[in-house]
Amino acid sequence: MRIEGNLNNVKEIETLPGGVYSCFIASEPKFVESKVKKTPGIEFEFKLVDPGTEIAPGVARTIRHTIYKSAEMGWEHFKMKEICVACGVSMENPDTADFLNTNLKLAVAVESYEDKNKELKTRNQIEHFLKA
Repeated sequence: MRIEGNLNNVKEIETLPGGVYSCFIASEPKFVESKVKKTPGIEFEFKLVDPGTEIAPGVARTIRHTIYKSAEMGWEHFKMKEICVACGVSMENPDTADFLNTNLKLAVAVESYEDKNKELKTRNQIEHFLKA
């Protein structure tokens, strides 16, 4: 079966400039495991809502971010607390369902990295979670 389309026309998604962006959590966060060390984590999916952040007209940009469980402190560390405060979620035994559809702001930075082909590229990195 032939796939119709010229993939030479596909462009990479541009990196956003560093800054603060409004978003909401699009789906219930899910428990994941890191590939190498098998560290437990919680993956969040954020949909940006600010004008100009779309990857195409009418297609919201999604940023995924995983918060990993600390070997020393378990889940009781500053990033987990920061996202709970930003989302207005309980600080005691928070439920992943409570994060669904909450509004917050992301402080986003730009970082450089080498891809699989050793090409230097940039990507967005979430620095902080802030109240909407």
